[in-house]
Amino acid sequence: MNSIKKFRIKERFKSKKNRVFRIEVDGEDRVLKIFSSMRRLDREYSVLRLLQDNLSVPSIYEINRKDRFIIMEFLPGENLCDFVNLKNREKIRVMDRLADWLSDFHSFFKDKHIIRGDSILRNFIVDKEKLYGLDFEESRIGRVEEDLAEMCISILTTDEKFTDEKFRLCKFLLESYESRANLNLNYLNREIYRALIRFSERRNDRNLRKIGLIKLQEYGMINSVV
Repeated sequence: MNSIKKFRIKERFKSKKNRVFRIEVDGEDRVLKIFSSMRRLDREYSVLRLLQDNLSVPSIYEINRKDRFIIMEFLPGENLCDFVNLKNREKIRVMDRLADWLSDFHSFFKDKHIIRGDSILRNFIVDKEKLYGLDFEESRIGRVEEDLAEMCISILTTDEKFTDEKFRLCKFLLESYESRANLNLNYLNREIYRALIRFSERRNDRNLRKIGLIKLQEYGMINSVV
């Protein structure tokens, strides 16, 4: 653990699964991520390593499997969840960037059928020029519609929930993605429903599920019978 001893903790980030810190190493800010399991570490490292020169993701400085940590680049932009939930932002432009990032990710892993998993707003950082993807420990084999559906529910269920604006953002995201790559809309509808159920169960919020089903049907994002 030679490198990890030479740092100063500046901030601890919220994470339910791992311990994640903003640290200072030799006068530079970096991110220290200590994983709860080797499986999570290996999955994140393998995806990040493949994407380094192909997509906007943090650079890796060090990996230590013995102590289950990765030290990576600190990205000083704004969390996408905070960006979307504050008023008077260029949100449509950022949704276009998000569609571009997701379609590039899916295209890169097309032959392996890997999706990013845990496709939520908080796993992206936005700055003036780029959108960066974070946290790939839940990347897995799947269908692209699963990532899109999860992202839509992430957008819709952040405060303020199920607003007209949030639905417009979701529909623009899906249209922008589909202009780059095909989507199976029937499968997407089912996955949006399943994502809503997962989110409501994770938050132990039955009202979220009840209101969500009504609103999603009202805006034509799921069928009356899913």
